[in-house]
Amino acid sequence: MEICNATTEREAPCLSHDLFEKAMRGQWTEVVEIYKEDEESRVAVLTASRDTALHLAVSGGRAKEVKQMVESLGEKVSEILWLKNAKGNTALHTAAELGDAYMCKRIASKVPDLITNCNEQNATPLFLAALFGHQEAFLCLHFLCKGNPLDAGSRKPNGDTFLHVALQGEFFSLAFQIVRKYPELAKDRNEDGFTPLHILATKPNAFKSSCRLGLFDRIIYWCITVKEVKEIKNDPEAYLKRFDGSKEPWYPENYGTCAHFFHMLFGVVFYGLPSLQNIRSTKVISGFQADEEKGRNNNHEDKGESKDEEEEKYNLKQRYVPPNYASIILSLEFFLNLLLIVLGHGFHRIKKIIIKKERHTVALQVMNELVKTACPYKFSERETDIHFDPRITGEAQGEEAETDKRKGCSIKEGTVTVAPMESFLKEYRIIGSVDSKSSKYSVKMAFEKNVIHKQKETETPFLIAAKMGITEMVESILEKFPVSIQDLDADGQNVLLLAVENRQTHTFQFLINRETPLHESIFRKWDHQGNNALHLAAKYGEYRPWLIPGSALQMQWELKWYKFVKRSISKHLPIHYKYNKKNQTPKQIFTETHKLLVKDGSAWLTKTSESCSLVAALIATVAFATSATIPGGVKETSGTPVLADEPAFSVFCIASLIALCFSVTALVFFLAILTSRFEEKDFACKLPWRLIIGLTALFTSITAILVSFCAGHFFELKDRLKFAALPIYIVTCLPVSFFALAQLPLYFDLLRAIIKDIPQRSYKEFTQ
Repeated sequence: MEICNATTEREAPCLSHDLFEKAMRGQWTEVVEIYKEDEESRVAVLTASRDTALHLAVSGGRAKEVKQMVESLGEKVSEILWLKNAKGNTALHTAAELGDAYMCKRIASKVPDLITNCNEQNATPLFLAALFGHQEAFLCLHFLCKGNPLDAGSRKPNGDTFLHVALQGEFFSLAFQIVRKYPELAKDRNEDGFTPLHILATKPNAFKSSCRLGLFDRIIYWCITVKEVKEIKNDPEAYLKRFDGSKEPWYPENYGTCAHFFHMLFGVVFYGLPSLQNIRSTKVISGFQADEEKGRNNNHEDKGESKDEEEEKYNLKQRYVPPNYASIILSLEFFLNLLLIVLGHGFHRIKKIIIKKERHTVALQVMNELVKTACPYKFSERETDIHFDPRITGEAQGEEAETDKRKGCSIKEGTVTVAPMESFLKEYRIIGSVDSKSSKYSVKMAFEKNVIHKQKETETPFLIAAKMGITEMVESILEKFPVSIQDLDADGQNVLLLAVENRQTHTFQFLINRETPLHESIFRKWDHQGNNALHLAAKYGEYRPWLIPGSALQMQWELKWYKFVKRSISKHLPIHYKYNKKNQTPKQIFTETHKLLVKDGSAWLTKTSESCSLVAALIATVAFATSATIPGGVKETSGTPVLADEPAFSVFCIASLIALCFSVTALVFFLAILTSRFEEKDFACKLPWRLIIGLTALFTSITAILVSFCAGHFFELKDRLKFAALPIYIVTCLPVSFFALAQLPLYFDLLRAIIKDIPQRSYKEFTQ
């Protein structure tokens, strides 16, 4: 017997080494054969991380081999599948982390208890699937789970739930499914006091209000129809059946390139054709389709899947046109989309806009679900319990009461002090005994940390959305909970003050232009420093909020924003609201905080004007010399030009005159900028107009001097290189043309800054 055991011990390392080598070479057929025949190979540790052969097969994405290995386990399937590596991960943890729903189905269907099993980081396979945004794997494990997956491993150490991590990773489609299947998670908070709605409020780039599209892109955005995400109904058999087959493609591997090519070709051909499912999912649906949807909901009433009245009202409100106009609108969108493709405006560009619109649509759906489910403004007795003093047990209460009194802690009489701790344990789903002294201390420290965070004055999702400029969320919360208008942050700022301070132009416009006007008290609100909306509009932060380059243009938009806010709320602010607690007026704050911006803008304008005036002076000199030199000379008898009857001579004369006049004009305006006093008010209109007129005159003079040169030089080439003259002149003008094109963005930025009444907000600093 001892000899046999010694032989086995010698053979075990050889077996592990053999399996490891074969797995690394990709010889999985041989690995599976050994796995089926030798029971020792199933528990053999192959890597330094204590991975078994099944772990390696799962991590390598070998779905076919994993199926064969799991089916060969027989009666010991539970014992083998419970094996963990050094990180505490079972094979199911690895499959969920990779997001392979096929392998998750193979493993979890054998031992459903693995779904709620935690690894060393206290994470279950279900939580890992949500953390990495694998929707199919998450739903597969959800339907296979026999117990309550929220009982254990449903939170990070900082209290983040499935829903928190899905929203942090911006997996909005998965977040929609989670909030539908676990609506209680919409109310859960992490240790910072943040609910999932708080997390979503920090994602402005997921909403259309924070998206900046050009005119052409806006047309494409409007023409595109995208599907709204539908909830995967609680029908486990129907959903899990899709993972019964093989994950392998239906075509041989050597045909992969050909299949991919034809898939891409058909995608191009049918790219602009909205499918019936797309049409049915748009906000504008016909009356027949609405009746059909209503009938479908009635059929599912017994299953609890019908929409509630509030959601129906919301869907009706979202229609842009009456239902009987739906066919016309959809047809128009289809033909416009098809026209864009025929004109060749780029499938890649259209695809990017489609992805953006899908992202906006799903994020809006998640927001509506969270706003409807969370109900953050309703009184809850459970939240008031958190303010009691922490106690672990009744015995500990008597021992710690005197200590707490010596520390100055007050204990309310007639209250059950164990309730807060029980509430904490229930809220954070802490399972196990807390009888030991160390366990009690750990739980108490976590609870006290939670109390500190609860006592902090945190911003509500409504205020965060106003700060980030998510107008959709501000509108939705304000419509469902009008009391939210009273929300204040830690600095005493309400939604209007936050929108003004953070330069959220569209959110501010929405608030002041609402159908139901805001109360006067909202406009007359001031923060803890005594600043009203006009003080905050005058305050300039460290970041540059405007979507325009250059300090001078930033200053121009700062002035426009200040004047716009002043026009909008001046009638709501009496005279005594003019000063804050530091006895400062908005004008004084504006001057003080914009000193550096004025200095930078002045330096930029001076440098630009000096460079441009030098070029304008050179062009004026050349144009003057050219106008005095007549091609071909003059007649001695009459003094008239010899080539006066040639069309090119007329072009030469007119171009020389234009070049001279406009170069002098540009020089005058650039000199006017250089001699300016660069006061704050000058940046609003005077300096930008001088700069744009100077640039326009400079570009015109450059073009005119080139035309004048080409027309004068044409007389020397017309007899010998008549047909080659035009290409030569084009090549000669290319360097100057490149210079003009390089300056066009600045020119258009100036035009935009002058034309726009309200500046445009940038969201680059909020990009995740």
